[in-house]
Amino acid sequence: MVRIIDERVILGGGQILYLRLARGLIKSGHSVMLYCNSILPIMLTDFKNAGVTICKYDIEYKCPIFDDMEDNDIILTNDLYYFVLCNNYAKKHKIDCKIFLYIVHQLILTSPIKKPYLSKKKYGRFITDAVNSGNIFFMDEQTMTYSIETLNINVNENICRSNILRVPVDIPEVLSNNIIKPQSVLRHQRFEILTIARADFPFKGYMKGLIEAAAELKKQYPNIHLTIISSGDAVMQIKLWMEDAAQKGMSDIALLTDIPNDNLTEYYQRASLYIGMGTTILEAASHAVIAIPIAAFTYQCRAAGYFHTRPEWITAEKIDEGKNIAEFIESVIRLDDKEYESYRMQARQAVEKLYSLQSIVDIFLKKNPSQKYFEPGIILTGIAHLSKIKHYLCSRLKRSTHHAGN
Repeated sequence: MVRIIDERVILGGGQILYLRLARGLIKSGHSVMLYCNSILPIMLTDFKNAGVTICKYDIEYKCPIFDDMEDNDIILTNDLYYFVLCNNYAKKHKIDCKIFLYIVHQLILTSPIKKPYLSKKKYGRFITDAVNSGNIFFMDEQTMTYSIETLNINVNENICRSNILRVPVDIPEVLSNNIIKPQSVLRHQRFEILTIARADFPFKGYMKGLIEAAAELKKQYPNIHLTIISSGDAVMQIKLWMEDAAQKGMSDIALLTDIPNDNLTEYYQRASLYIGMGTTILEAASHAVIAIPIAAFTYQCRAAGYFHTRPEWITAEKIDEGKNIAEFIESVIRLDDKEYESYRMQARQAVEKLYSLQSIVDIFLKKNPSQKYFEPGIILTGIAHLSKIKHYLCSRLKRSTHHAGN
């Protein structure tokens, strides 16, 4: 049994990643169970349709996985708290299973070092051992490099690179058969820019810069249209940016909310260019759309290059080294038809080479850590408990304050 722990299953890149991996595992004959405290209805439907068993628990920091753990299980979580606790439990009860921590975000490993009561030396040694033994997966080279450099730990570089578990993409069958509708003619009539991202700011703040760039380019290229697919409490902020753009003459912006992941294909097929970050870059490229990864945690929209020229990176690395997205958009508009179709094919081929679902599933299943259990120690275990309880109490207070305000 593969057991995945993700307390809040939202419509985000990490959750889509788990969904795709689960589909591949089930297709390979493995059972998958998802443990969560909350899950969006559309994600619940997607996971159930994939054949995943859902275990939803009531108290945020009390996942019942410890009642279910058995020999030969594979446990996967992006939560350091549960990685620590599962290790403790498996060692105490002599359960022969594999436990992995999946680093799908740069802050998962690095945020604990900001806590003044944490021994950075002991924490660094614990993470070093977990990395070197193969119990920590990194989503990509960026996440790996940032985590290691920020923690200032010495790890085996070869092991690190073998621990990269990329975002799996199930290449659409229509593309695998090379039946791809040319976009060369359509883009001259309507140049459709597509971006898909959760309304989470400043993390996905690039949308502000993208709207501003589209508004400026509209003056010279009147056939430009921008489609934004988003969700979350901060969607209203996107509407405010759209209103500013409309005042500058850019009214051809469509905002669509809460579109299920399985319904996105039609939007990718209409897109002339995709701009975004994370898993959606791969989704777009798998549909043969030219894709440009941009930087996170900034309200600018800057990029360092096309996805197909550096397919290991699904976000731009350094903001100050990138160019304004307007320059890239204009470059794509000016491509001749032959170059444009070549860029599209290169994007799809890059996904097939590095991110095919079956190859990612094979890497995951064949990974055998050299060390089964870890000794986080009393201090690290205690801190894990305290941090989780603090997060739980803060979220409850935030929710109660929000309800009182309404």
